[in-house]
Amino acid sequence: MNATQLFRATTAPTSATDYPPLQQQQQQPFPITRTNLYEPRTMQNEPNFILFYYIDLPIFVMGTLFNGYILQTILRNYSRLVRDRLDRCVTLLIGTYFTWSVAATVQYSVWLFHASSWFYRLSAMSTSMQILLVFGANTLMALERFFLIRDYSVHQTSKHISGVIVYIGVMCGIIVAVFVSSPSHDAIWPAHPVEQTIWTVTMLLSFIVMSVSIAVLYTLTFRYSSKMLREAFDTMKMTAGSDAIVHPQRASISHLQLQRKILSKCFLMFGIVFFSYAPEALSFVLVRTLKLNQWEQPIFWFQTVSRVLLVLDVLVSPAFVLYFMTDIRRAVLDG
Repeated sequence: MNATQLFRATTAPTSATDYPPLQQQQQQPFPITRTNLYEPRTMQNEPNFILFYYIDLPIFVMGTLFNGYILQTILRNYSRLVRDRLDRCVTLLIGTYFTWSVAATVQYSVWLFHASSWFYRLSAMSTSMQILLVFGANTLMALERFFLIRDYSVHQTSKHISGVIVYIGVMCGIIVAVFVSSPSHDAIWPAHPVEQTIWTVTMLLSFIVMSVSIAVLYTLTFRYSSKMLREAFDTMKMTAGSDAIVHPQRASISHLQLQRKILSKCFLMFGIVFFSYAPEALSFVLVRTLKLNQWEQPIFWFQTVSRVLLVLDVLVSPAFVLYFMTDIRRAVLDG
């Protein structure tokens, strides 16, 4: 039995009235059960049941255990592991992945039964806010790295950090207002047209603004560190005859090289986050905005793969945090 047949077997309609028109059947890889968009329903009737419960749910369960263990290790050793704002940003990121994993695990478990319409609203609200917080935490990390390499004081940068936090708070507030005002029939986006537009603009605008901001900040930081390294090397060559001057210069060069190494890791981590969410954003634009048929084979499989990439981020990004953050990794391994 191939994948399409397996989907059909899982989601087969129970009566003749459940089948879509013949023309629509020919366009879809499997029939969809017709339900009232605004009424609660069980997930056994969902065409993506196998995707949700054989792929998504196990990943979120593992994400709950993995991120929960990392988070409790950080909190247990808070004074040693959380020394500055960058460490607090990392803690926020791990905490976000943990709460997202827990919320999704509860969400899928309740969906096996008859969830209420308000539960759908809360699920959609939770998922949207977790994604905003993931990008918000990454933006704060990029901003903090930018300030750190330029040796700015906390007092000089507090307004910028506060501005990002306020922006994230406003976006989350809009998401809450949207799902208070409108129900959700798929636990992803609102059902009413006006709220759909507001949600789409909020999420896509935040994705674009924060992604571009992170890329620009890391690029500027990398260029500045390159300039400082060149100047340090030039100074060391000019003062090669004086050990009293060479030793501080070598220390400065070592420090800059370490910062560039950390910066390269940050670039890689952001790339992972971006490519985990960009396909899902593109999939959303294709299906929800451009109104392409989501059941045509290329679109359907692109949606499936993009969703799996997004869900996997609750495991992949925390794993890279452990790889990059030596102190946290050692504390986790030591138990």
